[in-house]
Amino acid sequence: MSEYTVKQIAEMLETNPETVRRWIRSGKLKAVQNSKKAGNLISSESLQDFLKSTPKYAEMAAIAAMQGIATVTVSALFPAAISVLMGGLVKSAFHKDSRRVTAEDIKSYLQKEITTSRQVLQRKTEMIEQLQKEVAEEKSKLEGMNQILQQGDLKKMAAEINAKINR
Repeated sequence: MSEYTVKQIAEMLETNPETVRRWIRSGKLKAVQNSKKAGNLISSESLQDFLKSTPKYAEMAAIAAMQGIATVTVSALFPAAISVLMGGLVKSAFHKDSRRVTAEDIKSYLQKEITTSRQVLQRKTEMIEQLQKEVAEEKSKLEGMNQILQQGDLKKMAAEINAKINR
């Protein structure tokens, strides 16, 4: 049985380690703490149980595993990933007043999910580009202020400002 640290779970699920600790404290995610120094350890079984109850994170973990980001294997996450898929398909089947899921339902569901994921990815990419632009502007502003601080004659600048204020 594999065990994971809070940090590993946080990286795998793209969340903050404090969020993982909060899940542990609330009982959503079961962990053992052999010592304060070692921190919490989460078994693969506990992770599976958590992922089954939280499809959002099951999908993230499956993606991380497939991309090789996570140390957990795809086979360990497969039941949770399937439960995410099944949940969507079951909702879809009941929505169309049918109690059977066909191969066409699966294909249609996956195509819709792929389209949605591409749209989300596009929006997030645009947000990243905007943030990168803002970061570049802020860096430029910071460099300018540092340059003034290091090379400028601050007494002269203060005198000029005071002269303009007192006019």
